[in-house]
Amino acid sequence: MIDAEFYYFEPYMKFAADEWLVFLNAEYIDTLERTDIITHKPDPVKKWQYGGGFNWLPIPNARLRLTYLYHDYIDETDTIAGQKRDYNVIDFSTAVAF
Repeated sequence: MIDAEFYYFEPYMKFAADEWLVFLNAEYIDTLERTDIITHKPDPVKKWQYGGGFNWLPIPNARLRLTYLYHDYIDETDTIAGQKRDYNVIDFSTAVAF
C-alpha cells in the first residue's frame, strides 16, 4: 500500500519581457511494504521530497526548466547498511510542444 501526499505551488509571472513559471513542491511517500526488484529484499521507503525551481518560456511552444529537489528519508528508512539515504537532485530539462 502506498500512502502519499503532494503539494505544488506554481504562479505565473511575466518580467523582463519574458514569461516564467516559478514552482515549489513538497511530496510525502510511505511505502513500507516495498521490495527491491533486483535483490528481492525488503526496501521500505518513507520520505519527504522538497524542492523548487523555475520554467522559462522563451517561445509559446517551448520551455527550459531548472529544478532543485532534496530527498529526505525519515524514521527507520533513513539508513541502509549504515549509510544515509538522503540526497539532492539538480535537474535541467527542455521541452518542445508540436
